[in-house]
Amino acid sequence: MLIGRPRSSVRHARRAAALSAFLLTTPAHAHFEHRHQVLGTVHFPVTCSAEAQAAFDQAMKLQHSFWHTAAVHMPSHIFTRVGDWESSVASNARSAEAARKEGAVGDELHALDYMVYAHLQMGQTEAAKRVVDEAKRFTDAEVANAALLRAAYFALAAMPARLVMERGAWNEAEALTPLPSNFPVTTALTHFTRAVGFARSGKPDQAGPDIEALKAAVEKLKAKEPYWMEQVDIQRQAAEGWVAFASGRQDEGIRTLQAAADREAATEKHVITPGPLAPMREQLGEMLLEAGRPGEALLAFQAVQVSEPNRFRAIFGTARAAEQTGNRDLARQNYAKLLVLAVRADHNRPELVAARAFAAAD
Repeated sequence: MLIGRPRSSVRHARRAAALSAFLLTTPAHAHFEHRHQVLGTVHFPVTCSAEAQAAFDQAMKLQHSFWHTAAVHMPSHIFTRVGDWESSVASNARSAEAARKEGAVGDELHALDYMVYAHLQMGQTEAAKRVVDEAKRFTDAEVANAALLRAAYFALAAMPARLVMERGAWNEAEALTPLPSNFPVTTALTHFTRAVGFARSGKPDQAGPDIEALKAAVEKLKAKEPYWMEQVDIQRQAAEGWVAFASGRQDEGIRTLQAAADREAATEKHVITPGPLAPMREQLGEMLLEAGRPGEALLAFQAVQVSEPNRFRAIFGTARAAEQTGNRDLARQNYAKLLVLAVRADHNRPELVAARAFAAAD
């Protein structure tokens, strides 16, 4: 099985070097949106070069140079790409506070979505839920009048979906309701989560309407937004893979999700999101484990750890797959890594129970 390769570290290093030069030569008060976009394209792995580290350090200096929503949020794009979740939470908490003072609804919701993503990677379920609840205070009119309108609707759709996908709370997906907007990609997040939730909770026959909604979103995006059309169609393909798998057509499900993972690996992350609701290759690893193919699952999870460092589910998946293949050393390393990552977890997630049980029995 082809697992795919991580994005080019050479390309990341070049982007990081360009970012460093940009931050050094651009006045701190100028071109906030341009800064955000430039910083958001630096998707380097944790093992990247000195150029990336220099960009990271410069971004941190920028964060303390002036108190503006964009400035305090921008370093979190780097924190997210290297899996520094505590720094991401801190940066986005400051960004959300600054946005609140400025009345910048879209900026605040964008920062809150990044916070939810980071909290969930550290096993901080209750903290993530508090952020999601905080976002409910915005009225429909406030959201509709946000300057960053797509970012606002994206965050409102993504945050509750992340609570389902990151925790594997498949039975909760059915309760999610698509938030009407003029952005098909935002409603697609909810339909994708519902479809996967139905499939993974043993009700694949109920996923049909949500998959049809994903197809309709793809058609709406075809003419003007090819990037988002591709992202939503990847979600449609993955959802169909889970439905096939849950319906007893395991090989078809694996092939379909493998294709979705390969397509996702060929695209770049958009700055609007800290990351996918769940990386397709990570989902593929979970599907392969369910199919009794831990060796292939292990390769999938390890690939995610390279492209998306310090993801809770990828680390746990690696540990579990390694344990099932008899590689106890690798399992031990990853269970230990998970416990360190989630040292400040506020909820006793089943994955942490399993990690502690392995450590106690080892």
